[in-house]
Amino acid sequence: MKECEDMGFEVGGLFPATGADTIMAVKFGGETAGSLDPAAVSDAIRSADSVPVLTVDSISFKDTKTYAQRTIPVIGYKDGKRVLITNDIPANVPTDWN
Repeated sequence: MKECEDMGFEVGGLFPATGADTIMAVKFGGETAGSLDPAAVSDAIRSADSVPVLTVDSISFKDTKTYAQRTIPVIGYKDGKRVLITNDIPANVPTDWN
């Protein structure tokens, strides 16, 4: 996001960053598959243990196949300053849609 701001693009928060995550995941899939074939890119993304992205260290589609499992930061305030309370994958997120 800092790089975008340095280039003169307004960055409105997390929404643009999650768009960057999508682009990074597709780039990862193409590089890993060694192909731009959509099925090969999808397979590479869905089978990876870890896909590097912008908003968190990595995401994974390996268990869910349809949505990214990722840590979710919970932010709170202490002494008037933002603090990180937790940054874990929620335990109650379904991993199988069957």
